[in-house]
Amino acid sequence: MDGHAPDAAARHFRAALSAPENIGEASHLLANRSDIHYWLGLALHESGDTPGARSHWEKAAGFRGDFQGMSVRAFSEMTYFSALSLRSLGRRAEAKRRLRGLLRYSRQLARKPAAIDYFATSLPTMLLFEDDLAERQRTTALFLAAQAQLGLGRREAGRILLREVLRRDPSHAFAADQPA
Repeated sequence: MDGHAPDAAARHFRAALSAPENIGEASHLLANRSDIHYWLGLALHESGDTPGARSHWEKAAGFRGDFQGMSVRAFSEMTYFSALSLRSLGRRAEAKRRLRGLLRYSRQLARKPAAIDYFATSLPTMLLFEDDLAERQRTTALFLAAQAQLGLGRREAGRILLREVLRRDPSHAFAADQPA
């Protein structure tokens, strides 16, 4: 962010918290939005609004789990932002515990057999195209491990994992955007 336009960034992140009415959709009530709250907190902090920043970091830090693939999960890509928010609040030990939990979860996910937990017409990946569920799950596990390693200060290990994620899936948006 480098302090270039934190007020504009804050406006954009606030807008991201609510979907435009014209699309007829909203975020699921259980969906973890820690990433938006973390970045909004950072933008507010950069613009001098410390109480506002703390409020959004508290929201991000308070998220537990996520709703993805029509099921509630204990950890997701958003866990990383919850941990970063904890760190921004000065709760370093708690952030470290959350990141270690994310790393453990990534290792369990890598070993777990892949399966579709639930089918619904609104499932975002309806397998209209050929997809290897096991491969996608392993890639997700690698990405979660990369986030955990980066968050724990193991930058080189995290970078290696991010490169592997992008080798497996060059269109992996989270890995491409992940600050390493």
